[in-house]
Amino acid sequence: MADGMRVTVDRREMASLIKTFKKLPDEVQRKGMDEALLAGAKPIHKATVQGAPIGGIKWPRRRPNDKPLRETIKTIVAKRKNQNAVRVVSTNPIAGPLEFGHDIVTKAGNVVGHAKPFPFMRRAFDGNKGIALRLIQVDLAKTIDRLWKRG
Repeated sequence: MADGMRVTVDRREMASLIKTFKKLPDEVQRKGMDEALLAGAKPIHKATVQGAPIGGIKWPRRRPNDKPLRETIKTIVAKRKNQNAVRVVSTNPIAGPLEFGHDIVTKAGNVVGHAKPFPFMRRAFDGNKGIALRLIQVDLAKTIDRLWKRG
């Protein structure tokens, strides 16, 4: 998978929310955090899909049997020791070279130029990270309220 952009929640900014959240059972914490991260990633995912190049406009697609880039963009939750992160990624191998630019190479292996970067993922992340963080905070607060009302 191509490297996606990541939204990391700075726990210092949400200290009281996290303090309350940590009082919940571990399984509830994991599920609640996953749901909040996925909710926060929605605007980034949508903007990434909208900003992805369509291809086939000026020339036919090189691999017509492969899925279009827009259809390969996915949102996943990555878990590490003390951190949850959400990633918007593409399973299409062309996503990375498009995002960062690449050499144009002939079949003989000669570099004949360089394709400029088309940072569709970076633009989506930069344009929506504030909204994403706010959605994560709101969703976590709703989860805590809902769970405290049950108990």
